[in-house]
Amino acid sequence: AITLQTCDPPGLPLNRLFIILGLSYSYFLNEPMHFTGYVIFASIAAVIITLTYDYIDHNLQNILDVIIFKRKIPLTKRYQDLQEAIIRSLGLSELFKSIQVGLKDTMQVKHVSFIFTNKPQLQIDPKLEKKHVIPAGKTSRLLKALGNHNEILVHEELIRIIEEANLSKSRKKRFQTINAEMTRHNIAVIVPIPAKDRSFCYLTLSAKKDHRAFSVQDIEMLNALRYQLSIALENVLLYEREKQFNLRLQKEVAEATAKLRKTYNQLKSIDKMKDYIIDISSHELRTPATVIKSYLWMVLQEKKGKLNRKQKESLNKAYQSTERLIQLISDMLDVSRIEEGRMKMVRENFDLVISIQKIIDELMIKATEKKLFLKFVPTDKKIVMKSDQEKVEEVVMNLLSNAIKYTKDGGVTITVESIDKETVKISVIDTGIGIPDEELEKLFTKFHRTEQTLVKFPTAGGTGLGLFITKSLVELLEGTITVESEIGKGSIFSCTLPKQLSGDHVGVGG
Repeated sequence: AITLQTCDPPGLPLNRLFIILGLSYSYFLNEPMHFTGYVIFASIAAVIITLTYDYIDHNLQNILDVIIFKRKIPLTKRYQDLQEAIIRSLGLSELFKSIQVGLKDTMQVKHVSFIFTNKPQLQIDPKLEKKHVIPAGKTSRLLKALGNHNEILVHEELIRIIEEANLSKSRKKRFQTINAEMTRHNIAVIVPIPAKDRSFCYLTLSAKKDHRAFSVQDIEMLNALRYQLSIALENVLLYEREKQFNLRLQKEVAEATAKLRKTYNQLKSIDKMKDYIIDISSHELRTPATVIKSYLWMVLQEKKGKLNRKQKESLNKAYQSTERLIQLISDMLDVSRIEEGRMKMVRENFDLVISIQKIIDELMIKATEKKLFLKFVPTDKKIVMKSDQEKVEEVVMNLLSNAIKYTKDGGVTITVESIDKETVKISVIDTGIGIPDEELEKLFTKFHRTEQTLVKFPTAGGTGLGLFITKSLVELLEGTITVESEIGKGSIFSCTLPKQLSGDHVGVGG
């Protein structure tokens, strides 16, 4: 690569300073210039010029800048301000503005632009891009001629090199192309910006407003600035990528959320439709199933005539299946109402002891058929509650039915005790098969049946909804339910209920 030099600033030329000193010598000593005087004068002038030239030139330049060119801020201060502005820039648009304003002021040029050999895949303000970025398509010949050139190019010096230097034809042709393209695009200086993982980017400056040449100081400043600008560009591009990635991520998250919300609403609608279908179907199924059960009961009781043993067995199986079907329909209705929050609670006064005794009387036949004892041990003769009697009785019925169903030997005992004036505890104790510890956590979930019951009671039936409904009803009654069990020794289901259901309970009616 060729290193291009630049012209000295006009400042105060040495020959003019020498003439001024010569005239001063003649005027103040009042004698014409002769050889001896000339030698003395030249020696004195050389010393004066050596000692004072830089000082005089610098101060004269500052005076000219302030008076003629209105540059009130020193060049070094403007350069520092530009560096700080570049460091502070976060986005491409901000960086473009900082460079545009800073270099225009510092270099006193008319225009500053960028040429990207590979345009960053980033969003740039179209107005700023039009103003600060020269499209690569318009400068394709210039970019091709520049190749991997990494030195600052000054147009005036380039012309001198083309005219004076002994160049090969290919290099001369290349420099002529660069020269022509710089003229066509009004570019006075091209500053290559070094980069690591991307193609070159070029900073271009137009001619100065005062038509002066670019000084050595200007080129040195640009040379130092381009490395800082390279780092700033890398940081800005990284920031812009992160920013756009975050925006794209936010957009994708918003779209995904919208899809999920739409899917959720669709599933919710489907779920509502399912509940509606279950509700309607259950109502429609329960009536004929109840009628079938009633007729089967009448036939089994031989109300319509005598039955032989085989007929009774067959009808009894049909009767039991109908009972299970009705129980399934009731369970599904209960689950649907609980999950939708449509389970209404009615507060009324009733005696818990009487209610449990009534349930004992209903289940005694089943217990007797299995040769099991069924005991009721109340601590008080009367326990008055103001709650939903139907739901409390359903909880007791479910716990006792389960206990009888999964007990082979021994029996079931139910105890009732008042813990205090406000709380009552109901415990159902069986001598059944017991429940493994790992099954206890899943016991009150929907459709769960333990492996023990499936193996030892394969014909017991059941939907796996009973304990889920029981726990849900206990919670609606503002109580809690717990279970203790030991394999082979039985289980204890205990529920604690308030004697009076609170008036502000959700869903309470009556």
